[in-house]
Amino acid sequence: IETTKISVVENAVDVDKFTPDPTVLRTPETVLFAGRLEPRKGIWVFVRAMAAIRDAVPGVRFRFVGENLVGNKLLSVIRQQGLEPACTFL
Repeated sequence: IETTKISVVENAVDVDKFTPDPTVLRTPETVLFAGRLEPRKGIWVFVRAMAAIRDAVPGVRFRFVGENLVGNKLLSVIRQQGLEPACTFL
């Protein structure tokens, strides 16, 4: 990738001011994809990473929010990776 095509988007949340409440139990770990489910938004990059995330974080859950523009292929690939039980489409 050409460096001219890369940009950094800083975190818009002031992490010194807003921190998670340590008394709230947060299990299982959840990864959210929010956006149109299409190649341009990186859905296939996310799907390829899901198996590695699952291996590193046992019990992880994946949530998808957005219009599915790739159709049944998305669910098919998720099934092939054995990830369907960990996925929810909202």
